[in-house]
Amino acid sequence: MTKIMILICSIATPIEECSPLTALSSARGPDAYSAISCGLFGQAQLARSPLAPQTNEYEKIVCSTGGSRS
Repeated sequence: MTKIMILICSIATPIEECSPLTALSSARGPDAYSAISCGLFGQAQLARSPLAPQTNEYEKIVCSTGGSRS
């Protein structure tokens, strides 16, 4: 099972360093069955979510598998 995490990070944070620990805000999405469905469900979740990047922020969808909570 793949887990979806939506992150909102500062534009000053490099994309590779945007993580749940460095994000300004985050939200868990539904479980997905594959990386492709994770991307699609993550985008849909972001569209329905009250999370929205403001000026000088960006969103990042993270798909993870296994027991890791990173």
